[in-house]
Amino acid sequence: MLASDQTPITLDGKTKAWPIYIKLGNVPASIRNSPSYHASRVLAYFPTIDWKSNSPSPEWFTAAKYSVLHYCLSKILEPFQQKAMKKLKPFIMKGPFGKDYKCIPALCSYIGDLPEQRMLALVKSGTTVLSCARCTVPTYDFHLPYEFSFDNPSTTVRTQKQMQSLYQEGIKYFTNGKKTGKATEHERNNSFHIVNVSPFIRLISHDSNDSSVYVCQNAFWNIPYFDIYRSLAVDDLHQLAGVYKHLLGCIEQMLKADKQGSHVIKRITTRAALIPVFRKLRTFTSGYLISSLKNPSFSELRDHMAIILVIIHDLLPAQAVRCMRHFVDFFHQATAKEHSDQSLADLRESLDLFNKHCPIFEEWSRSKMRFPKYHAMWKYVYDIEQLGCVDGYSTQHSESQHKLDAKQPAQRTNYRRDTFTTQMGEYIMYRDLLYDEYDYVVSEKAEADSTDKIITAPPAKYTLSSVLNNGNAVPFDKIQEMRPDCQSNIYRLTRKYLDILENASKRQRYKNWPKPDTKEVKIYECLKIVDIDDNEMKYEEFVRASPEFHKRPRFDYVQLKDKSIVQVLLLFTFRYTSSSLAASSSSSAIAPSNDSSLKEVFLCRRFTPVDEDEVHASGMKVIEQSLTKSGTEVIDVVSVDRISRIVHVVPDFSTSLNNDDGSGVYDKFLVNHDIDSMHWSYGAQKTFKTVPGKLKEWTNVVNFDDQTGDGDAD
Repeated sequence: MLASDQTPITLDGKTKAWPIYIKLGNVPASIRNSPSYHASRVLAYFPTIDWKSNSPSPEWFTAAKYSVLHYCLSKILEPFQQKAMKKLKPFIMKGPFGKDYKCIPALCSYIGDLPEQRMLALVKSGTTVLSCARCTVPTYDFHLPYEFSFDNPSTTVRTQKQMQSLYQEGIKYFTNGKKTGKATEHERNNSFHIVNVSPFIRLISHDSNDSSVYVCQNAFWNIPYFDIYRSLAVDDLHQLAGVYKHLLGCIEQMLKADKQGSHVIKRITTRAALIPVFRKLRTFTSGYLISSLKNPSFSELRDHMAIILVIIHDLLPAQAVRCMRHFVDFFHQATAKEHSDQSLADLRESLDLFNKHCPIFEEWSRSKMRFPKYHAMWKYVYDIEQLGCVDGYSTQHSESQHKLDAKQPAQRTNYRRDTFTTQMGEYIMYRDLLYDEYDYVVSEKAEADSTDKIITAPPAKYTLSSVLNNGNAVPFDKIQEMRPDCQSNIYRLTRKYLDILENASKRQRYKNWPKPDTKEVKIYECLKIVDIDDNEMKYEEFVRASPEFHKRPRFDYVQLKDKSIVQVLLLFTFRYTSSSLAASSSSSAIAPSNDSSLKEVFLCRRFTPVDEDEVHASGMKVIEQSLTKSGTEVIDVVSVDRISRIVHVVPDFSTSLNNDDGSGVYDKFLVNHDIDSMHWSYGAQKTFKTVPGKLKEWTNVVNFDDQTGDGDAD
């Protein structure tokens, strides 16, 4: 597996490095993508070639740049080419346990963003007719469904044979001046630029948009099993994030063109600031629209995506809301950690529904939604089937590796353009030798780290922390003085909890309910839960019940093991010795090893699901506060070990009092399952039953002002 990406190594961005990384696909992704294993190494550094003038670079410059880079690649890959000429005899390579292994290397994937893929495939930019690096679908059809597969002869994929024939045709055109007709002297002087880099490589840049390729000999053509066109893969970091940013830009343009747009924008900003705190979810207090986000990172866009449907579900046209709903579904499905035939079928369905509703944004998109990153979404199913989960070949890992293998080595150089790349290479070479000589043995380290993966899941562990009142016990009747937000009779609810605990099958009257050993409790503000996720890996959750957490009240919501949802109001402990435990202790000479008399519980407000014929516009589960027959809220005391997981519950702003988003009074609430992939897998709702009226459809557009669009920029 190869990966490359150009990255700035100085704060002003003027000095750049372009490392090429190599890793083995046979190594598990959790090891090869972890910096601590050093399983991904620097293979070489490309020369950085930039156009120094303020004017746009001419096409011949890009052609010359690609020529130099492929010449460098041919030198880097020369050992594989020499081996291939010897009838594909296996390499003898040192492997695990100090043994020699016979190997035939094959290029599994080349990881790179869109400009990188175009450079590797020698394809021109999005302003040409055929601008996709992996297929020959016309740019003006990038919005249409496309079944991408190298196994299907009917699909228009780029192949090595096809690209070599285009190269030969370009050479003949330059040599003979013929293609479909005799080229004039003016055309030969102005439409072609030849750059002689070496006798091995010859490049011609052709201005025609018919083939949309640079006529250059590709460095991968002469190496068996190194098919660059099959090796290019999707890129969630730039592609999915680019499509999402493009959609946000369309939403903003749509709102600004509406008469009530300024009022809607103000409501969106207000709602974003009112989203309850959850884990490390970013707060968008300074603005939520894309124009308010300055160079957002991938993680920031994921946080933005996690709450977008909560905010816009009743402020935009129904078709636009459905479109965003299906895109978020596609994002979580495409970036899942495991897949099955059913999950891939669901992925196709989400993409089809997204494309069906997307024409609502066509008029607000400069590219009319015809840009390469939108088109790349149709390749996810094929790449997942061939290469596995997207996380295994994401450019996120290359971006993270830049800090260790580009930015840190650059600090050991003099930053002179003619020498710093050589200095970085020498530093990397000696550093890797030290890693191999003195660092951990990978097999032993992997075995030690494998303890994080649990085969038999132990029970979840619950730990209370952040005790109040300096750790001193508080009488039941004093709790309301410390916590005015807790107005319930906590002592009565505690006795009710003990009655259920002792007499679940036969309830008692209040006067016969069990009593705590003392009328004192210890109050806490945090509960730590250690459990096992869907991938059988340990994870930690923190449930907080604090009236002032970073100057904001925070009372988290949790789902109990019976699937009901409650809001945690108070975490506390008290002592109670059951009659059965007291009898067994008195008859035994040995005291119990654990303090079973200590009860760890929490006070909670209950919610019930709302049964609706139609799925909510946001696609989320709707709940409302549980009420007794007399109209009072239902408050209970529950043991902490009944908590299954923490959930993100947000107000349904469409049910706010007097249509005031900031009123703080809402009739209904939404269980936000978009907060992360694990919650999405638990909470994804069934398909919408109805269609929001007559859907707007795609228009036939071939020529438009900007074929690249915002989504084409990295």
